[in-house]
Amino acid sequence: MILGINIFELISLVAWIVLFGTGILKCRTIAERPEANRKCVLSLLILLLMALVSGAMTTIAGWLPAELASVVRIAVTIVSTVLLILVIAVSTKGRYEFNADGAKYEQGEDQAIYAAVLALLILGTGVTDYFIRMA
Repeated sequence: MILGINIFELISLVAWIVLFGTGILKCRTIAERPEANRKCVLSLLILLLMALVSGAMTTIAGWLPAELASVVRIAVTIVSTVLLILVIAVSTKGRYEFNADGAKYEQGEDQAIYAAVLALLILGTGVTDYFIRMA
């Protein structure tokens, strides 16, 4: 423990930031390619950014006083849910464009599929958890 912070949590937070930050930068470089559908790649980028920020804020919330930590966790949950719905919408729009003009695009379809599936899994897990806790 350094300054009341668990070293393992700090190392995990740094690893989380590095791993998701690398994925975000890779998506950004793919999106800049002329043959890539930007909306498709943007959906995965938003998903990775949501995971990065929500994971980091949830870890940091553990270091805050209880009252403030609960507010941070509620805010993270609300923002994450909105971003997950946005990911599904953007990936669907991107796939529609990709399929409508397939000759123009060579990249992005896989990223949109991965983003939509992961967003649905995360949302489904959250909804299931909510109903289990309510029972």
